[in-house]
Amino acid sequence: MTRTLSIAAISTALIIVSACSNVVEGEAKSDGSPGLPKGDPASLLLPREDFPDGSGTYEVLKQPGQDGPTVSPVECNIFVNHDTVTFDQAAAQYEDGAIRVDVVVGKGIADSFASLQEKAGRCASVTLDLDGVGGTGSVKVEKVSATTVDTTATVFTGNLGVDGEQTVPITIKTLTAQPRGAAVTVKVLHAMEPWTSDDDKLALTLLNKQVAKVQNAP
Repeated sequence: MTRTLSIAAISTALIIVSACSNVVEGEAKSDGSPGLPKGDPASLLLPREDFPDGSGTYEVLKQPGQDGPTVSPVECNIFVNHDTVTFDQAAAQYEDGAIRVDVVVGKGIADSFASLQEKAGRCASVTLDLDGVGGTGSVKVEKVSATTVDTTATVFTGNLGVDGEQTVPITIKTLTAQPRGAAVTVKVLHAMEPWTSDDDKLALTLLNKQVAKVQNAP
C-alpha cells in the first residue's frame, strides 16, 4: 500500500534554527549600543496578526522542535533541524497548507555569519533519514536585499521519498540576523509546490518586523 507523505509529516521532520554571546542582558555594549533585550524570548516574538491572514495555525514554543531527521554530514544539521543552543530562545510557528514558518528569537549567537556561510559551502550534498523517509538535497547561500540589518540567507532544496514510492520537493529558506547580540531567524518551508516570490516576500517581511521588535525592546 502506498504511503502518503503529508505536509504535517514534512514540517515535523524539517526546520532549522541558528541562534552565544557575552552581551549582557539590558546593559549597553562597550560601543554604547543596546545590549540584549530584557525578558523572556517568547515576549519578543511577533504576534499572530503579523503572520498571513487566513486559517493558518499559530503557536508559541519555548523551545523549537528537535524531532527532525538524521542529517549527513552532521554539520549540515543546522540547515535542516533546530540545533541545541546554550541560551534561552523561543519560536513562533505558523503553518498553512504547504507552508510552514518558524520565527525564532534567541538571546545569544551560536554561529557568526561567516561560520554559517562556511558551513553552507560544505553542504552541497546532504542526505536525510527519518523512519523510512529518506531524502537528499543541497544548501547554498543567497544574496539578500531590503533587510534593515545585516542578514545571511541560506536555502536548502531537495526531495523526500517514502520507501521509494513518492518524491516530494522541499525548499527551506532561512534568514538570520543578529540585532543587539540576539539571533533572529526566519525559516520558511515550502513543500509539494514550487517556491514563489511570495515566499521570499513573506520571509523578508517577517524578518524586518521581528528585528524591529527586538531592536525596540527594553
